[in-house]
Amino acid sequence: MINIDKKYDFVYYLILVVFFAVSFFFSKQYSIFNTDFIHWSFILEQVVSYLNGNQLYKDIFLQYGEGQIVFLSLIDRFYKIDIYTLGIISSIVFSLKFFLVFQILKKIITSKVLALICTSLIFFSITYSQIPWPDLYSGLFLLIFFYLFIINFEKQNLFITIFSSFIFFLTIYFRNTYVLNFILSFIVYFFYETLFIKKRNIYIYKIF
Repeated sequence: MINIDKKYDFVYYLILVVFFAVSFFFSKQYSIFNTDFIHWSFILEQVVSYLNGNQLYKDIFLQYGEGQIVFLSLIDRFYKIDIYTLGIISSIVFSLKFFLVFQILKKIITSKVLALICTSLIFFSITYSQIPWPDLYSGLFLLIFFYLFIINFEKQNLFITIFSSFIFFLTIYFRNTYVLNFILSFIVYFFYETLFIKKRNIYIYKIF
């Protein structure tokens, strides 16, 4: 008997491609016709100042961290950053999340059908991005980290551990204010593993 999940693989990913396309289209349209020049110009001014040789933190006020500014400055080398392209890039970053959400849920729920249903609920709840804030970039890296963390929970591969740690660093690099939440989460998780799952062979204990 053919597994229904494998039989309709192309359907799941076709729907995800549709989610990406729709999300990108409406995010792009919003960035063209509903630009918030208070937030958008704030980000663009930081990028332009950095490209003009001003120093981060010293000459440029950074509210959430330097990640987005440095990243967009690198992009500017081959794709000119302005109010419009700022929206294009953030639209792509936001829309990619649906693929990652599906992959993460598929690993947790172990059912592509239920994972797609949950992803659809998220898609219809928040279909497009409105402000090109660093949260979009940080959120993308956080989802990548979660996916690698779930994969490595079974494989226990040192390379994946190091790489996922770097991805986690980028999550904080793009949004420094998240670090307090992550520290608290780490403390809770550490005590959970230590106090309630003492007999489990935890990979982190192997390393240290």
